[in-house]
Amino acid sequence: MTNTFNIILGKDKYILLMSEDRNNNKTNIQLKKNHDDRPVTLYYTSLNYVGVKIYNKVWNVTNDHVVVFYSEPEGNGEFISYDVLGIKEKVPRILIGEKALFQGTVFFYDTRLIRGVGNKFKVWSMDHNKFAFKPFIIPPYPNAHIIRYGIDSKGNVYVHPYNESIKIGSIVQLLKKDLNNYTDRTLISSIPPNCVKYMRAGLFKVNSKGSAKITIIPQGYDLDRSKDINLNIY
Repeated sequence: MTNTFNIILGKDKYILLMSEDRNNNKTNIQLKKNHDDRPVTLYYTSLNYVGVKIYNKVWNVTNDHVVVFYSEPEGNGEFISYDVLGIKEKVPRILIGEKALFQGTVFFYDTRLIRGVGNKFKVWSMDHNKFAFKPFIIPPYPNAHIIRYGIDSKGNVYVHPYNESIKIGSIVQLLKKDLNNYTDRTLISSIPPNCVKYMRAGLFKVNSKGSAKITIIPQGYDLDRSKDINLNIY
């Protein structure tokens, strides 16, 4: 099956075609542009991942429209891969990309492109004409119930308070307040199931009355240093 999108790349309109080959874990990409009322293929590549979704937005680093391809999460580590297609030297090219990010996320915050590993985020920028990362702390979500936590140099998790009472319909946001190199993984369980729904990047929506437990696990697998946050939903 081929999915077709009308997109903008750089400042021009294109036709994007994506076809998935799950047997070989690939997604084939074609970029076409109308010429004399006929679509002409200008670019072709294959991405080594499937379940691909896209963003088509202006990126502040290039000041032009780009297409961000990103994969569905894979495995227990919810690994994602992504690539950014843009215009360089007047032709379409993959500008940047990363493979198999643990607990990965990629999204736009206004026109900035953010990538996350667990709840540790970085923003893409330009440094001496090269693409580079800078640390980034996600700003508080409007009207969210904020729970701040940190991980020290030994991998210990610090969070206060451990118990919260939350109204139905609230949004809960976990904000990591340090910029060290420790990643983490967040697990959530609830009674009844799905009364708390993961949104993105440390955001959770409280849907119904019940109780929930959010577990923060440093380095993804260090259960000995993990901490639980208990939510009473009313």
